[in-house]
Amino acid sequence: MEQYVNGSIAEGMAKEIIDDVIKDPEIIILNGIIDLCVNGKYIEVKSCSEYVCDKTHRNNRRRGRFILTKSQHNYLVKKNGLYLFIVRIDNHRCIFKFVKARELDISFKSERTSICWKKLFI
Repeated sequence: MEQYVNGSIAEGMAKEIIDDVIKDPEIIILNGIIDLCVNGKYIEVKSCSEYVCDKTHRNNRRRGRFILTKSQHNYLVKKNGLYLFIVRIDNHRCIFKFVKARELDISFKSERTSICWKKLFI
């Protein structure tokens, strides 16, 4: 349930970001393997919280992580698509970054992998 709520918050933030960054965007919500098509460009929205509770880490928290799937990533690479990475500071503030899928340096040992947001934003 929490992932659904977080996803809804991130999708709302993504629409605001795209409206601010791209002049007169034509946004098509795909609700398939990829989230959006904006002016003909495929965009997958990924979000995480700045920090999450984790009792196994010092101070009982760690930085949030983006979860990526191999099938989505391969599709984006094939279509010359983008990721829109959003780090939610709270429910109203965020930082974001667009990254071309083919330029993302990741490897998949299975269908899913994760990456700490700090690695993408440094």
